[in-house]
Amino acid sequence: MRALRNALGGERGRWVLETRPVAGCEVELSGCLAGRVVHAIIDRTFVEGGIRWIVDYKTSEPRAGDDLADFLAAESERYRPQLETYAELCRRLEPGREVRSALYFPLCDGWVELDPVPAAG
Repeated sequence: MRALRNALGGERGRWVLETRPVAGCEVELSGCLAGRVVHAIIDRTFVEGGIRWIVDYKTSEPRAGDDLADFLAAESERYRPQLETYAELCRRLEPGREVRSALYFPLCDGWVELDPVPAAG
């Protein structure tokens, strides 16, 4: 409940959940990447300003006394491969569209955008 209250009460959470004409939650994608079949379920995706956004929700939060920036940096590295897979699947569906991905932590109002990875080619 706290995560939901924080998401709906915070500017970032409302932006992520905003109604858009091209958006989806729990979007299932499959494809062949690097010679193997992969399946993905994207928590939230939408197009804004011509950019395809991929947002993965995480309910983890830093432990008491831990630094938020250090926590976000560690979590971004932990989940980078997952989000890179999501981004590549989206690029294959929409060639030429910019794809950006981020992790959203509603329990601590944490947000970290991952650096875009160039499309495989």
